[in-house]
Amino acid sequence: MVHSIFLLSLIIIIILPSYYAKANDYKDCDKSYTCSDQSVSNYPFWGGDRPEFCGHQGFELDCKDGACSFIQIEGLTFRALNINQEIYRMRLVRMDIYSSPCSPVKLGATSLNYQLFDFVDNTCQNLTLLYNCSGLQDLGQEFSINCSGNGQVFYLNDSLLESYRGNSWFEGCYEKSITVPILNLSMNILINNGTTSLQSVLNGGFDIEYNSIGETCQSCKDNGRLCLYDNGFNCISISGGSMSLSKKLGIGIGVGVTGILLFCATYYCGIYKHLEMDTEFQFHDGMTDQELEIAKRIITVALWCIQIMPSDRPGMRKVIEMLEGEMDSLETPPKPLLHSPPRSPAPPMSSISISSELLSSGSLGR
Repeated sequence: MVHSIFLLSLIIIIILPSYYAKANDYKDCDKSYTCSDQSVSNYPFWGGDRPEFCGHQGFELDCKDGACSFIQIEGLTFRALNINQEIYRMRLVRMDIYSSPCSPVKLGATSLNYQLFDFVDNTCQNLTLLYNCSGLQDLGQEFSINCSGNGQVFYLNDSLLESYRGNSWFEGCYEKSITVPILNLSMNILINNGTTSLQSVLNGGFDIEYNSIGETCQSCKDNGRLCLYDNGFNCISISGGSMSLSKKLGIGIGVGVTGILLFCATYYCGIYKHLEMDTEFQFHDGMTDQELEIAKRIITVALWCIQIMPSDRPGMRKVIEMLEGEMDSLETPPKPLLHSPPRSPAPPMSSISISSELLSSGSLGR
C-alpha cells in the first residue's frame, strides 16, 4: 500500500502541475500580435507574443524590423495589410514582385490554400505577366516593360490574354508567366495610365477572405469559449465547456490519482468541511477565481470516484460531463466510510460441517 501511494504521488506530481501549467499558458492567448502597421488580437492569427496554439496553422504573422507584417501562403511571401477581423478579410501583396516584376520567385498563377482562404468575389481581376514572349512584339511598348535578364515583359488582362490563346506559339510563352490578382480600381488605373503605373498597381495588392475559419471560431467565442489549434481546431473553456481528448484523458487520470490520495487524507484536510460549508479552498497565492474553480471541481469529482459502493461511482463518460459542467451543478459526494460495507453474516458452522458419522463410515467418495 505504501509503495502504491508513493508511485501515485509521483504520478500526481507530474500530471496535475503539467495540466495547471497548460491552463496558465492559455492566458497568453489574450496577448495581441503587434507590429507598427497593425495589431491583431484574435484567432486564427498568431505570431510575436501570441503563441502558435492560439492561432491556426497557415495564419502566422511575422513582423519584419518592427514595421511590416508578412504571411506565408503556398510558398510565397505576402505583405499582410488591412486585416479586418470583423468581416474576416485582409489585403495581400506579393513580395517577390514588390520592387520589380522582373524576377518572380514562382511562375504560374498566384494560388491560395483554399481550405483556409479565398479571393473576395467581384473585387479583383487577373493580370498576367509573360516573360520573353517574342510572339507579343506587336503589342509594342504600351503593354510591356524591359527587364535585364528576362528581356521584355508583357502584361495582359484576361480579355487580351484570351485573344492570343489560339496561337500555336502561345502555350510556350504562357509557361513562362505569372498571374497576379489586382484590384478592379487598379486595373482601371493601369488601362488609363499604362506602363508607368504597373509597379504601383502590383503593389496595391488584392483582397482575400477567411470566412470558414473566422466563422467557426466566432460561434465558439459566442459561447464564451476559447479558440485554439491543437492537432486541429479546438473550442475550449478553462472553466467548463468542450475540452480536447488529450486534456480529458489527462484530467481523467489526474482525477483518479487525486481521488486515491484524497481517500487517505479526507478526514485530516477538512475537504468535506469546505464542500459542505461552501467555503474557499486555500491553495497557493496568485491563483485566479477560474483556477480555483477548476481545482474545486477536480476535487469534487475525485471524491465521487472514491466512493466505497461501486454503484455510487460515476463512469468515465459521467466524469467528463461533471468536469465540463458548472460547479453549481455538482452535488457534494457523501463521505466515504473508512471501512468496507458490512457483509452478510457467514452461515453457521453446523450447516457446513461434515458429521463425524460420515467421516467415520467412510461414505464420502463411494
